[in-house]
Amino acid sequence: IKSTVFTALALLGIWRMLRMAGDRTKTPGTETGRYDGAFAEEKDIPAGRRWIWLGAALVVAGLMVFPRLYAYPRAEPDEIHHLIVARNLAAYGLYATGHPAVGFDKFEDYDSVGPPVILPIAGVFKAAGPILGGARVIMALYYLALCAALFALLRPILGTRSAMVGIVLMTFAFGSVYLGRSLYGEVPAL
Repeated sequence: IKSTVFTALALLGIWRMLRMAGDRTKTPGTETGRYDGAFAEEKDIPAGRRWIWLGAALVVAGLMVFPRLYAYPRAEPDEIHHLIVARNLAAYGLYATGHPAVGFDKFEDYDSVGPPVILPIAGVFKAAGPILGGARVIMALYYLALCAALFALLRPILGTRSAMVGIVLMTFAFGSVYLGRSLYGEVPAL
């Protein structure tokens, strides 16, 4: 039931955003009323300044997800399990859980985050050794990529300033910083 409600809310939100964009595409004073790539109230924002807005929003998000990656949040059992798989891939070349002393379990069904999380972390482990902060840097970079994708999605519909506010609100929403730092698959999946 919960997934059905969330799907309905997401579709309603997308429909509303598209409807708002359709209402705002007609620029006063033009005969064609065609969408020209910017809303009437944003024509004063040069294209180059949009990168400044995106950069500002990414700095705010980065200040929330990058500091003290090694200490907060504490490592949970699921994270440790993903770290074991990444360590085994980096050290032994096996995408598996376990240890050489007791044997490996390849492609265990418990490990659900998959290669988008495990492979980059294994690369960090290969280069810098198995450290929690290094693994969490990958997740923080995924979070910044999510912020940039959100900006790219929202800016044409709602405008540059609104897209920046959307990134900041998402960053300060409950659980976002936690998921932007933890070795779970939610942020890369988005």
